[in-house]
Amino acid sequence: SLLSELELSGDRQVVDLGDQNAKSEQAALRSCGVEVVPGTFTDVASLKSTLDGVDKIGSVLLVEVLQHLADPQELLTALAAWALDHGSPSLVISVPHVAHVDMGLKLLCGHFEAQQGGPLHPANLRFFTEETLQRLVDRSGWNVVRRDDLHSIYSEEYEAGLRDGLPEEMMGALQATAQAVNPNWSVTHFVWALEPRPVDIAPTSYGEAVVPT
Repeated sequence: SLLSELELSGDRQVVDLGDQNAKSEQAALRSCGVEVVPGTFTDVASLKSTLDGVDKIGSVLLVEVLQHLADPQELLTALAAWALDHGSPSLVISVPHVAHVDMGLKLLCGHFEAQQGGPLHPANLRFFTEETLQRLVDRSGWNVVRRDDLHSIYSEEYEAGLRDGLPEEMMGALQATAQAVNPNWSVTHFVWALEPRPVDIAPTSYGEAVVPT
């Protein structure tokens, strides 16, 4: 896992700021001997209070969080500033990828229905490609140091009926096009480990954080 690659020292703890109903990540980490502390926040002030209440933080987890925020750059910028003042613990993020080949096919066929998982979950307010996510973390004070993206030929947006209803030659052409122009065609989730760094001017809006310059 990314956390094992980051080589946390034995006395360092991991703070999980993600969905506290999803215990799988915490259980997996604990099975590897990593101490995981659940954390919650409602705004930047409560975030700092939560982190200040934990000793010796080695890493912070944001699994399935950023896409639920209207202004994820505010959270990332605050975390980077806090981390730089507290020994520079790493940050591990996971977000769904909106440009998997299955999503492209759905959009091509005029489908954009809400799902209970993946990019089309009703709670999602932001949608990420690799480029969008890279600009967001770069401008919010983080460097990407490791990646362990999740890949699958079929994603949560897969609809057998769409594929079965199209000629085999057309599906073959669509798949070949995706593989030729989209290096992340099979990525379902981006999973990145980040290290904090200073920024001269933090973005003041989501647009400033992700729009190409």
